[in-house]
Amino acid sequence: MGIKANKELERRLVAQASGRPTNCQGRHRFDRLKCPAEGVEKFDLIEGVWVTEMRCKIPVAIALRQSLIELSAARQANDGQQTKMEMVYQYLTGPRFRHRVEAIVEKFSDRAGSDSRYS
Repeated sequence: MGIKANKELERRLVAQASGRPTNCQGRHRFDRLKCPAEGVEKFDLIEGVWVTEMRCKIPVAIALRQSLIELSAARQANDGQQTKMEMVYQYLTGPRFRHRVEAIVEKFSDRAGSDSRYS
């Protein structure tokens, strides 16, 4: 495909994604509307969409990718933390912990009782 064919295909894909008509009449009507991205220098977040100049597309993509990686790592850490908290809660409220504490208290009680006998 030539450059002109690629540009036409790109225009059609953008038109389909944005919901605007692909015919010439609709295109002229769309071009007359003020584009919210007009006047963007370098890059900006407009209505939840990152808009950038062509020369900034790679650095912005790298920054967005890094942000997604950090967000994913934070979510995984939070999931692991929640699981650990649930496991600790299960242990503390379960019978194993209660029996262990009872055994420790019993030993201290026996020791305290035996110490008081010799006094």
